[in-house]
Amino acid sequence: MEAGSDAYWLASRTAEILEKDLGNNKKSLPDILYSAMSILKSEWVGNETEMPSCGISIFRINEDKIEYFGLGDCYASAVFNNGEFLKWIEKDLTILDEKALSEMCYLSKTKGISMVDARKEISDILAKHRNMRNREGGYWCLDPSSTGISHGRQAVFSAEDCKSLFLCSDGFYQLVGFNYFNDLRELHQAAEKKSLECLMDTLFSLQEQDYEMTKLPRFKFRDDSSAIIGKIRRI
Repeated sequence: MEAGSDAYWLASRTAEILEKDLGNNKKSLPDILYSAMSILKSEWVGNETEMPSCGISIFRINEDKIEYFGLGDCYASAVFNNGEFLKWIEKDLTILDEKALSEMCYLSKTKGISMVDARKEISDILAKHRNMRNREGGYWCLDPSSTGISHGRQAVFSAEDCKSLFLCSDGFYQLVGFNYFNDLRELHQAAEKKSLECLMDTLFSLQEQDYEMTKLPRFKFRDDSSAIIGKIRRI
């Protein structure tokens, strides 16, 4: 659809529409996404089965409340003033990926081949899993069909009670996969105290040290990595 890729088109066009429409606090987050995907579906020129998909996480302050919506393999968390911690994590796609990674590790070990070569041998498995998107028994994500939106993770809580919010992609979450942090809570706390650039540098260093992808089995050497930390300021 654009010079980058169909995935880039989906992400960039969705971002453009959300930047304009999220300010409409009378419209729910799912309804805003339904409208956005309707626009993208009308713009899509290929077959519907070939539409790109993605994960999405949104926090929105609406008067004295914070609204959350999540879909696909993005991570989100909130820390409250009383120390309470809430997290929202995708599970279904993670289970499918773990099955594929297990087969990849098995092939690497039994055939004596690199993880990169083993990755090539599970292409059919990955294709099968990706074809399970937005289906019962598969996993739910965002695409112009809007099918997955009704299955999104949602929450509403008091802005007054909240201390900070954190969002990251599965690529950035590899800091936990490498056991640099134990869980999402520790990653969230580190994002509060350190710069995200510093954490990204650490992630890249860990990946460089694991060029063969054996310490952290993964489908590609370096995945797209995004993160944002928001601290609640009271005026």
